[in-house]
Amino acid sequence: MNDLNEVFREKPDVLVIGKGYYSGMDVPDDLVQELAVEGIRVVVKDTAEAVGVFNILNYPKKAAAFHLTC
Repeated sequence: MNDLNEVFREKPDVLVIGKGYYSGMDVPDDLVQELAVEGIRVVVKDTAEAVGVFNILNYPKKAAAFHLTC
């Protein structure tokens, strides 16, 4: 949650989260719900797929948080 303070401040339309090469990073459901309450759509994928999704999304304000290992 603390890692995303800047995301909460900027309020993008969408946040793409990359969970690592092998999807080893956990993304808590309560985090996704809290972002949704703030009006931020969340997309969670393994990092390689998340990068691809981020590149094709057409939103005025988009953000990404990519975990690169595990």
